[in-house]
Amino acid sequence: MTGRRHPVPLVILGAGGHAAVVRDAAEESAEFQVVAMLSDVETECGKSRGRVPVSGPIKTQVPHFPPHFAFALGIGDNSAREAYSAWLLASARHLPIIRHPRAWVSSSATLGPGTYVGANATINAGATIGSAVIVNTGAIIEHDCIIGDFCHLAPGACVAGGCHVEEAAFLGARCTLIPRIKISSRATVGAGAVVVRDVLPGRTVKGVPAS
Repeated sequence: MTGRRHPVPLVILGAGGHAAVVRDAAEESAEFQVVAMLSDVETECGKSRGRVPVSGPIKTQVPHFPPHFAFALGIGDNSAREAYSAWLLASARHLPIIRHPRAWVSSSATLGPGTYVGANATINAGATIGSAVIVNTGAIIEHDCIIGDFCHLAPGACVAGGCHVEEAAFLGARCTLIPRIKISSRATVGAGAVVVRDVLPGRTVKGVPAS
């Protein structure tokens, strides 16, 4: 008979709303024990967020934690999440996948380090999700999609089969991509948009159909 595993001590970067959601998912999974949250916002430091102490600045505080502690990215901004992900990995810190227990992830899907999958999100067969991606509450990634590093899929975003979303793109709440659409790097899709044609790098599209 094997003993029960102890939860992994987890430090969350960020102390805002998204960080609180990541904290809840980590704790609900029972895989982690959230021991601290870190922030670069001076007014957040010295307080608590859901009984978890907040301190900062981030790069000053991280070296104080033992090597076996894990770090989660509770930062919604793609560029900031990208920068902190690179810095943590260069510092030989562990970035686990944080997956809410009420999320569905196919056994044939792959997820990169530092990715977050929220409650009621769905990632279906053959999907490939990069590093430090946010798959937020209720988002759907259908079969055989590719989601690049540092993307953010807002709550309820729906990505139909065979789509390719390149790195650091943002998909707004309840937007829809029809099958086999390509969203290029650092593009933005507005909330509620329906995307029926490919989107060029850095472009912002919105509306139905999106343009």
